[in-house]
Amino acid sequence: MSVKQAASLDDATSWSLKADPSDPLKDRLQQCSVDPEEDERKRTRRERNKIVTTKCWNKNEEKTECLQKESEKLESVSAELKAQIEELKNEKQHLIHMLNLHQPTCIVWAQNRQSLEDERNLFIQQIKEGTL
Repeated sequence: MSVKQAASLDDATSWSLKADPSDPLKDRLQQCSVDPEEDERKRTRRERNKIVTTKCWNKNEEKTECLQKESEKLESVSAELKAQIEELKNEKQHLIHMLNLHQPTCIVWAQNRQSLEDERNLFIQQIKEGTL
């Protein structure tokens, strides 16, 4: 392609951009190049927005990590408490078994049982007599 042909091609391209006012690319190019201060403001605003967005993402990521650590900690505590509950249930069963083995030979339990029966009988008698 010769220089003359390239120049005529450039003239034809520029003419076609000028000739078609409905071309959105042309409008956009003209708006961008018309006001360099506006372009700078947009660029600055985009940079600030990018920085703020990055900070927001980082902050949300930190919150997520913190919540994840707290969740793991609480799960660990929960597991420890469940193990402790199981140990206490086993100990309770053992103590009940020991108490049941001891009960038939226990003098204190027999005396308390007798005194409880005496109190109950006294209470029933007072109800019948109407003195209560």
